[in-house]
Amino acid sequence: MSSRVENKQLVDELYDRITRQQAIATTFIVEISGTPNSGKTTSVLKFENIFNRKKMGFKFIHEMATKCPINDKLLPEFNYWTGTSTMTKFWELLYKKPTVIICERGIFDALCWLEFHYKRKSISEFQLKKMADFYLNDSLTKYKKYVLELVCSPKCAVDREYMINDYHIPGTIVNKEIVQQINQSIKTSSDKYNDYFDRIETVDSTNMDMESTVTTVFNKILRYLLDNI
Repeated sequence: MSSRVENKQLVDELYDRITRQQAIATTFIVEISGTPNSGKTTSVLKFENIFNRKKMGFKFIHEMATKCPINDKLLPEFNYWTGTSTMTKFWELLYKKPTVIICERGIFDALCWLEFHYKRKSISEFQLKKMADFYLNDSLTKYKKYVLELVCSPKCAVDREYMINDYHIPGTIVNKEIVQQINQSIKTSSDKYNDYFDRIETVDSTNMDMESTVTTVFNKILRYLLDNI
């Protein structure tokens, strides 16, 4: 497993490479998607703290679901709002031409939720295709996009929810049945939309503590950027 020391060295190498270049040809988009309570938010916050201190021209999009005015998280409209709001943030930041955008729950995540609703018969195949075509429009697919799927088992997601909130009532989303459906939709989307992304990788955090999870995810993102910048 990657060490924190190794990641520090990789950050320094990436910083040197970016500062040596006068201009970056294109913005790189990194999306962290996956299972609830798998470590996505903690990872993004860690990256934001480090990259902002280094002043490396990185921009961050935090998950829009927390701002959604639609209360029912199982409605397709909840995820339409989240997906389109995330796309709006992408366009806003891309106009400023940052080096890298790191997004928590991005376009790939929106596609996963379309598959989730389709499997649950909440939307038709026609609706799925129309929304997927919108999410995959040329204004975003022309950028190199790396997706890291951070997943965990349904039991792990529920156990972590209890630890966070100190109660033992299954939530609307974080319960074993729904999390299992989410994980299945992630796998389906990874196979179905692989050609639209530069690389899709998976980290299973089920048997990892938070520090190990963040360190591993951080290492994969750093190595992808070093391979491409």
